Amino acid sequence: MPSLCPQPDGDGDPDSLSNPWKRLVLDKEGRITKRGYTLCFLDKLQDSLRRRDIFVANSDRWGDPKAKLLHGQEWQINRIQVSRSLEHQPEHVRQVQQRAEQEKKPQQRQHHSPRRGFSR
Repeated sequence: MPSLCPQPDGDGDPDSLSNPWKRLVLDKEGRITKRGYTLCFLDKLQDSLRRRDIFVANSDRWGDPKAKLLHGQEWQINRIQVSRSLEHQPEHVRQVQQRAEQEKKPQQRQHHSPRRGFSR
């Protein structure tokens, strides 16, 4: 995982900090302080958790919601029961799966040539 903030041991680039953080993280000589680093790290960690960029193992609030989904053989065994409990028909599940596969494929751009005007 890349460093969220420059570290107090000198590893990292203090120039990557925003001006408000520079004021709090760097001392008068431009060295990174442990106290400022800790605050910066905790702030960046909290932002990453909220954006779901990182997850906490075994956590209901900060865990990975996809980790709780059924996968592979377990999904195949329980698919019909899950569909019925959600009042979906099995064919709808297939449609959703097909749509998900389409979303995974990179979008191909269609190039259109501009219309040419007709001369009279």
